[in-house]
Amino acid sequence: MLRQLVIAIVTLLVSATAEAQVTEVQACASPSASPTLEAYDQLVVGARFSVVMRFDATSRRWVPEQQLRMPFHHASALELVGFTMPAGHEHDRVRLEIRGREIVRQPPRDGTWFVTYRVDVLSACVVPR
Repeated sequence: MLRQLVIAIVTLLVSATAEAQVTEVQACASPSASPTLEAYDQLVVGARFSVVMRFDATSRRWVPEQQLRMPFHHASALELVGFTMPAGHEHDRVRLEIRGREIVRQPPRDGTWFVTYRVDVLSACVVPR
């Protein structure tokens, strides 16, 4: 039984990883038709936005180029579901067209609410310099 469970988990992880791979991102050809995301609390389920991401060398993570406003006493994060930021673009700005998918709230700790905003990535392109 344990062996079957381990095989099932490994298969699930491999399948999820294969779906999340992005092979190539083209240069943005035109401005986004979606409004620019400015605050985490704009991300309701189904809402579409554009957000420019940059690679932060200190944390080794992709983050919004413009810091997003967040509600007081909150720690907020974006989670890109089924999408991996393209390798080799660490010196570029990448514009994502996203749609709100799910809001995951954790119980507050020490007076801070922890919220993850899961989004679907509809498209990605490299912002020209």
